[in-house]
Amino acid sequence: MQQRRVPLHDRDGLSVPGGQPDDYSGGRLQRVTLDGEVTDVCTEVDGRPLRGPNDLVFGRRRRLLLTDFGKTARGRWTWAGLYYALPDGSRVEEMVFPLHQPNGVGLSPDGDRVHVAETGSGRVWSWEVLGPADVRRGAELLHGFSGGADAGFARGGLGGQRCAWRR
Repeated sequence: MQQRRVPLHDRDGLSVPGGQPDDYSGGRLQRVTLDGEVTDVCTEVDGRPLRGPNDLVFGRRRRLLLTDFGKTARGRWTWAGLYYALPDGSRVEEMVFPLHQPNGVGLSPDGDRVHVAETGSGRVWSWEVLGPADVRRGAELLHGFSGGADAGFARGGLGGQRCAWRR
């Protein structure tokens, strides 16, 4: 596997990765087999290239939901979204677009709601799931932090949702 050089930035004496490498070729969802074979499953949705897919969750009936964080490069950032896919990539659809740096996705234990954490806005949104790739328009704001924060989801031991924030 080729090693990529990621730009580093000095933040209060710490070297922090960030920005987009000069040789960046786009985001992708990949399948990796136990013997190390890597296959691109998805590189775009509805003609819009993935920029930084970073979080996914599997639901019932082979449902795969993923967020694309987008990218920041040379002072510009790209909008991103929430997407639905079959694990083999034969079907990939946009569910919610645009979102501001979505960095976490979770399903309610019964699979009836999908939650997304936005890093840039510091918000957690929730939508009612209507079908495999469909949500009811009009998200419910579950929580909002001022100034944004890093976020992620996990499922607790009893099936409950956990959302962690780092400010």
